Amino acid sequence: IMETERLRLRITMQQIDRVILPEIGYHIRRDCQRQGYAREAARACREWIFEHTPFLEVYSYMKQDNLPSAAVARANGMEYRGAFTDGEGETSVCYAIRRADGKVLVLVVSGQKLLFGFFGFAAFILMKSDALVGVS
Repeated sequence: IMETERLRLRITMQQIDRVILPEIGYHIRRDCQRQGYAREAARACREWIFEHTPFLEVYSYMKQDNLPSAAVARANGMEYRGAFTDGEGETSVCYAIRRADGKVLVLVVSGQKLLFGFFGFAAFILMKSDALVGVS
């Protein structure tokens, strides 16, 4: 979480359409909107996530009528993924971007290779084999 007097930004795991997914969230003071702060911060978060986590995709969601937040998501390279009824019974929309390089994080734990990643709205973990540590 990053907070300044103008912007609150977070990278969290959120329930989006009943699935827990990595999410970039942003809230910006009204008098600081439309100056590029949210777009710049969201892009920095996206890059950090893809460099330092195993996630193949990252998401942002917002209420359906929150057009400025949807514009930030699109400016962050995200594509519309659909609408869903959120926990408050309201319609929210989801945007996502997939990492360009298609890399997955490979960890060796007790001699077994674990591949972590996300595919669409479903998480997966593949096990077996050995060797390889790092990103492949």
